[in-house]
Amino acid sequence: MARPHTVAACLIAAGIFAASTLTLRAAEPSLLEKLKADEADAAAEAERYSKQGARDVSQDATHVQVGTIDLGGTDGGCVVNTFCMDPEGRLLVAVGGRQQSVQVVSGERTVETVETGNEIRIFSQEGELVDTWNVPFAPQAMNVAPDLSVYIAGAGQIARLDAEGNVVKQGSTPQIGNLEEFKEQVRQQLVEQAKQRAEVFTQQIERAEEIVAKLNEKPENERTAIDKLRLRNAQRQLDLLESNAELVESQSAEIDIGYYMTYKLKVPGMAVSEQDVFVAVSAVNGYGYDVWRMDHDFGDPVKVVEGLRGCCGQMDIQCQDGDLYVAENSRHRVCRFSREGELIGQWGKSDRTGKEGFEGCCNPMNLRFGANGEVLTAESGCGAIKRYTPEGEFIGLLGHAELQGGCKHVAVAATPDSSKVFMLDVPRTRICILEPRSDAATPAGDGEKPATTVNPTDEKPAATTETSASTPAPAKPEIRRPAKLKVKQRPTVLRQRSAKGSR
Repeated sequence: MARPHTVAACLIAAGIFAASTLTLRAAEPSLLEKLKADEADAAAEAERYSKQGARDVSQDATHVQVGTIDLGGTDGGCVVNTFCMDPEGRLLVAVGGRQQSVQVVSGERTVETVETGNEIRIFSQEGELVDTWNVPFAPQAMNVAPDLSVYIAGAGQIARLDAEGNVVKQGSTPQIGNLEEFKEQVRQQLVEQAKQRAEVFTQQIERAEEIVAKLNEKPENERTAIDKLRLRNAQRQLDLLESNAELVESQSAEIDIGYYMTYKLKVPGMAVSEQDVFVAVSAVNGYGYDVWRMDHDFGDPVKVVEGLRGCCGQMDIQCQDGDLYVAENSRHRVCRFSREGELIGQWGKSDRTGKEGFEGCCNPMNLRFGANGEVLTAESGCGAIKRYTPEGEFIGLLGHAELQGGCKHVAVAATPDSSKVFMLDVPRTRICILEPRSDAATPAGDGEKPATTVNPTDEKPAATTETSASTPAPAKPEIRRPAKLKVKQRPTVLRQRSAKGSR
């Protein structure tokens, strides 16, 4: 018997996003499996953090979480995509589109589809919703220019808004060109991928047939229990491969490019300088990411960076002093480019301890700039925010936001003096607020490392590691507990509940 959900999961994992009827029908089970795996990863991370001193905020971090801002409902009733801070210090939150989430009621898992209108919601730093702008498409990426113009992009579209939220300019993202030609390119990729997958199945079937034939050479009356088990398992494997091959063939004959187009048109990153607008988009061919540069009217597009590697549909970019910074998460590094795409420098490494490098499968996920031009990197899963000089020298750990685990977008922003730092928690539709600890030095200027906390009883640290009986132990840092900040309004959302595995 054919197993559509098994094949669909394999195709998606391999990067084949053809969405035939059978594949779409199987999307929900694969989503449940992915979220279950994310939950397990998050639990493992939490257990590991509790066992290692590197996660002791009182020892390492300069900031601690003091509260959260609710962006529209903690029950998953809002589709939050990203946020940024404008020069006036307001928090601009991009919402809109559809997403699926898992709900567990009395031990039963169901998939909930949530849909939110396309909006920019503007919050004060205290969490008050002060304004809402309706926008023409779901904004997946957003940034603010020095003149307070707001740039948004998503689903192959890009727009510039004025400081009051009015659309001034709108167009298509530069990788598309002619839309019909772009669709044909995508369709041809799907056809080629389906052919390659069919060839793989053919080779696997031939190998399975050889194994079955070899096992059948032994007369039935001479087969042991082990022989019979091996033959039975080999025949089941052959039947499964043949069923999967038939499914791939049916999908190849009737390709629906809708889902794959959604993936290709997504805009995971956007940056704005005084001169340019940059967008990070999926490469037309393959599964990497490219960065395109345009002027503020979306003219003169040119691809300046290509071949970037990102996981989970994420590729964040930001601008500072005319240079482009990229959080290339799959390679655990930050890259700095000139506006022409010349690599100026790069730094970062995979680091399971999470002290100076980046941990997890794909970090840093996002970045932004803090006091004195420091580069702030944000990591999904652990919620770490680290500080680097623009040249990549590690300054120290800023702090940890209390995030729900998983591989996801974790946009970050900071006030000019880094007295407040904000980090997005997408699953909980909230922004976490971090402020300096009462016992920690504020971020040092000019890229210097923060001053070490000094024991008030000594002018100079003692040379010995022994603890003097007459020396009082340092006081425990005063850490304020998070207090949720409520907004005044809640959005209207459309929900559709369906049983597991149904549409």
